[in-house]
Amino acid sequence: SVLVVPGGWKGGLTVYVLHCLSYDSYTLAVCSTGDGLLYHPVRIDPASGDTQHNSPLLLRDVPPHRLRDSSIWCMLLRAALFPKENASAALVYE
Repeated sequence: SVLVVPGGWKGGLTVYVLHCLSYDSYTLAVCSTGDGLLYHPVRIDPASGDTQHNSPLLLRDVPPHRLRDSSIWCMLLRAALFPKENASAALVYE
């Protein structure tokens, strides 16, 4: 089963993809654009020397009790549901 949840902040888009691997194991993929990519792992492209951001950011083996806790969803969706000028990627990632 897969659940796709839109999110983001003013000036940045994020999609959260929750994948159920088994009854007690989930993977959460954070697909981000803009400032959110600054929080994703980076590597150097050997061919061009440019930086490449790892999107999606994968959080593996997330226990179900963490996903059932409404505070995590409130934190992840707060910037999208209550957009303010000071809402940024830091609100979601830090």
